[in-house]
Amino acid sequence: MGRMHGYMHSLDIVILIGVLCRMRQINKLSVKNLESWIRDTNEIYGFMGGPMEYDCKEVVRQINDKEFVNYVVPVIEAMPDSELANFFEKTLSLFMSEVGRGIGTYSMPTELIKLVEYLLTGRNLLSIYNPFSGFSSFSLMAGIGYYCGEDINPSVAIVGQLRMNLNGLSGTVHIKDSLESLYTCKEGSYDALVAYPPLGLRLPAESPYGQRYRNVDALVIDKAIECVNLNGAAIIIVPNSFLFAHNGDRMVVKQHIINDNLVDTIISLPPILPLTNALASIVVLRKGKTNQSVRIVEASSMILGTKQINRSLDIDRLLLALSLNDKEYVYNVNITDIVRNDYSLTPETYRPSEDVPENHIWISFEECTSRIRGERHYDAENGRCISIGDLSSDPLNYIKDVSSFEEVTIKSQYYKVTETVLLLSKVRDLKVTLVNASEEMPIYVSPNILAYKFESSIVDISYFVYKVSQAKTFSMGAFIPSINNQVIEGIRISVPPLEEQISTMQSIVRENALSKARELGLETVIQQMKAEYMAEVESRGHDMRAPLRQLRSTNSNISYLFTNCESDPDYRNNMAVQLRKQKEAIAMLTQLVDVFSRENKFGTPEKLNIDRTLRKYVGEHTVNNKSYRVFVEYDFAALLRCAILNPKLVEHNDLDVDTTVLDEFIEGWLGHD
Repeated sequence: MGRMHGYMHSLDIVILIGVLCRMRQINKLSVKNLESWIRDTNEIYGFMGGPMEYDCKEVVRQINDKEFVNYVVPVIEAMPDSELANFFEKTLSLFMSEVGRGIGTYSMPTELIKLVEYLLTGRNLLSIYNPFSGFSSFSLMAGIGYYCGEDINPSVAIVGQLRMNLNGLSGTVHIKDSLESLYTCKEGSYDALVAYPPLGLRLPAESPYGQRYRNVDALVIDKAIECVNLNGAAIIIVPNSFLFAHNGDRMVVKQHIINDNLVDTIISLPPILPLTNALASIVVLRKGKTNQSVRIVEASSMILGTKQINRSLDIDRLLLALSLNDKEYVYNVNITDIVRNDYSLTPETYRPSEDVPENHIWISFEECTSRIRGERHYDAENGRCISIGDLSSDPLNYIKDVSSFEEVTIKSQYYKVTETVLLLSKVRDLKVTLVNASEEMPIYVSPNILAYKFESSIVDISYFVYKVSQAKTFSMGAFIPSINNQVIEGIRISVPPLEEQISTMQSIVRENALSKARELGLETVIQQMKAEYMAEVESRGHDMRAPLRQLRSTNSNISYLFTNCESDPDYRNNMAVQLRKQKEAIAMLTQLVDVFSRENKFGTPEKLNIDRTLRKYVGEHTVNNKSYRVFVEYDFAALLRCAILNPKLVEHNDLDVDTTVLDEFIEGWLGHD
């Protein structure tokens, strides 16, 4: 495939290679006569339905490179039949990687195909319908009788058809308007429907469906269940906003499918769709349901890889959770509960409350705060503006002084706040931040940030910020995942008595400081010593058996020699050999005992004179070169431990130390006995 990299810029090239593979498969490929396979291709794929706008001659004209044709045709001609489909799959994959964004919606990740295959297990799939077929990825599922696909893009449809033909699958991809076909589909036509409609696509009011539907996902879900037979199933990938919707066409459709008991499963997915960060979910509809519950699955954390190019759904973990009905991820929700929660289908709504101690209470975000909407009309042109990037990502360092924000030109739609508020991002992470705004020093806040006044007298604000930052929130939106203010205000946290909250936060701060210290390389030496010690113990524990066997053997031999010493002429020599072996065994055991006894070095901390240790360090570094830095911590013992291990330990970022005062302090300290 190496020589093909430079050519993978057009879907026409992919089609050319697919056609060549197909011609080779049916023994009609001829290097000498390209016109013949062009003609045959038009004849073979002319039945796909709709206007046949695609002409393979254009492929040859666009290539305009005889070297490529002369290279690829002989390669395919010599290829075994068993390799043709795989060669085309690699070609398609190469095209996807080179073209990138804009073509990703036509292909599905392998893990998603496996998931849909699992969800359809046990069903009779004589026919399956995909109105947004793309490259026919779902046709590769096992157990399908006949695959009927549709796509309005002729090139995409032909790739999908070639893919099925080369894999020996039965089916047709028609070049049609998918929405029109779905809207007019005859009821009960198929055993199953699978669809990945364009996420977030809005239908114009003047379209034939615009009066009833504004969102394409609402139309697809409403019509999908009509297309399948009495025992059929429909699986649709939708944006998360469908699960949240509480008005409009989406709400009407949700009421219909919930009230008629058509929803079988909802699965929230991590961001694994090709070439997009959009968050989506799977909706599984079934006719003939008898139970009155919906299986809602929280799979948004089941992801492998961190970068867009290599992340994928952790399919094994998800299938295991589904098969075991794992309560940590799978919530079986009664329909009456869904109706009571205003038809919400988000996992967050139904996640079971954690078990908490008796002295804890549950309290919501809304109970501790009040929304600050700010002023939308003001005369100022410049001010201290705050966007999402200005918010704190560290819940333990959540306070930002208003003076730290520079005055800039105020952007449109920013709102003015004149009091101390908690600011929370509506996009992806909450990034809870406290800013001490005032009438004298107002702030101007981005519309993507929510402002709240903290008003609770029974909750410590540091504890509140930390727990809210930890809460799982469910994002919505096809392209920019955002968090609904209703979700934020519905966050519930477990709250102990106030004194325990403060104590808990002090412990968290201490542990966080030590954790950061370790990340900076502190305690590395002692941790390495521990690791080396444990490795030696593990590797040498079994070494005791050999010397013990030797001791038992020599003991037995010595006993025998003592018993028969009068009749043994070599008694002295034999006894000397046995005593030497015994001495060797004892030496080996002594060495091993020494290894195991070294654990005391790590179990009992050495007593140190802290004043002497720190004075020695300061004495080695002159005051003038400012080689010291300051570490401030609640736990003085933790400070001393870290300082001893590495006296260059760094700082508390929020501390602004007057170096003159510090110099005088150290000078006095150096003179202290």
